Amino acid sequence: MNYYNWGKKGRGRSDSFTGRYFCFLMGLLLVSLSFAAEAAAQDKFVNRETIYSTLQTSGQARIIVRFHTPKITELSAASLAVPVVIPGEKRTQAGIDADQSLAGEIAATVNRVLSALQGKTFAVLRRYETLPLLAMTVSKEALDTLESLTEVEAIFPDKLNFLPPLEVEKISSSKKASIQTEIIEPLLDNTVSIIGATTAWSRGFTGRGWYVAVLDTGIRSSHLFFSGKSLVEACFASGQYAYPPYGDCPNGLNAMTGPGSAAHYSSSYTGYDHGTHVSGIAAGKRADGTLYGIAKEAGIIAVKVFSRYNSSVGAYDSDIIAGLNYVYGLRNTYSIAAVNMSLGGGAYNNQGLCDSENAGVKLPIDNLRASRIATVIATGNDGYCGWISAPACISSAIAVGASTKWDTETMFNNWESTLQDIFAPGQDILSSTGASDVSYARWNGTSMATPHMAGAWAILRQNRPTATVDQILNSVITKGTSVPTLCPSGGSKPRINVNASLFVSISPILELLME
Repeated sequence: MNYYNWGKKGRGRSDSFTGRYFCFLMGLLLVSLSFAAEAAAQDKFVNRETIYSTLQTSGQARIIVRFHTPKITELSAASLAVPVVIPGEKRTQAGIDADQSLAGEIAATVNRVLSALQGKTFAVLRRYETLPLLAMTVSKEALDTLESLTEVEAIFPDKLNFLPPLEVEKISSSKKASIQTEIIEPLLDNTVSIIGATTAWSRGFTGRGWYVAVLDTGIRSSHLFFSGKSLVEACFASGQYAYPPYGDCPNGLNAMTGPGSAAHYSSSYTGYDHGTHVSGIAAGKRADGTLYGIAKEAGIIAVKVFSRYNSSVGAYDSDIIAGLNYVYGLRNTYSIAAVNMSLGGGAYNNQGLCDSENAGVKLPIDNLRASRIATVIATGNDGYCGWISAPACISSAIAVGASTKWDTETMFNNWESTLQDIFAPGQDILSSTGASDVSYARWNGTSMATPHMAGAWAILRQNRPTATVDQILNSVITKGTSVPTLCPSGGSKPRINVNASLFVSISPILELLME
């Protein structure tokens, strides 16, 4: 066979060489693409561009590292197998032991990771007892080392979250065309009735024995709306500049628990008393009986996760995760029905992208849900049609939008039909503020809608103490009152009806008579 004339008749040396050279180049290209695909598959970064941009600007980046060992997987399963304690039950030693074993393995793994970083520039911001996560500031050299470690699964930017816009005037033009001109103000004493809570109270379900955890800006614990309440306080606020262990908690550190630890900031910071208003909606109770929150007999776990940020406040993912992990750690001590998070930012319309980009926050929310504790989060106040904020978009969270007294969507609510779960009243809601121990004000926002849902969840948990989050959510969705969106796409979601969602344990005839 003639080497240069092999193949098609008439092909000469030049054509054959070109063809073989082309094949050689194609082979190189395929190999390169294969290596590129493998590198992409092994990329440990979520939003690498964000992290490297920060490194270029300041020389260090705030990150959250997720690590893994087979033993962590095994011990996490044992920890998650222990649900939240229900009222009247004692703490289970099995639950305590499972958490301690998990904490030991996580601590050992963290120590190995930190040992590998010796000689590099880094600082530890947060360690988490029962979560395989580590919050840090790192240099480029330390980041490269982390990426090379087999224990490290993923590296996320430590994002800063804000309160939903407090001025709800930034409204989508598509919603403006549909806004009703009638002004009806649903005060908290109205909305308690609107969602069926007063009827539930008459049936003996007030949230008694259960707690609502509020991750927010703190609380004015001396306010008369919380007089006589069972109140638990904690703070995880690392501060704008993150110099561990210093932070923005009342003790000057980045963590604090006990009475006074969730005290809010001064009124010079915008949104300083947001948590006081939210907590009042969920479970406030005026002593004279003239105003109540939704779960009027429930306790409150106030967790401050916001730091002072310029003239406002902001919450880092790492601090939010610390608050969620703290609540998870209390599940053997307190009967916690729900976690309320009236915070967030960004715009998401894709479940997979949301879960991926917010995986650090998703992990503790997953754990809480497995423990039968719901995490309810505000969709946001930007008036979006087709997007909601994070972390509400996380699949294991319950995304709450704001409705009006006449059961339509509020003009400021962020709407996305596949990511929002439920509506609750969120317009002109009267609740406690931080100005004084007797101050109240009417506020608007999905921040106000979300604690309606959190309080309702405490009532529903009292009704069904052993129910899972999925079981209660299914009842809420199927028994709710339909609320249409103002967006051109159309569609609707149910508005919470707590009385209709109660589990029927008596005869249908008696149940009808009680309606």
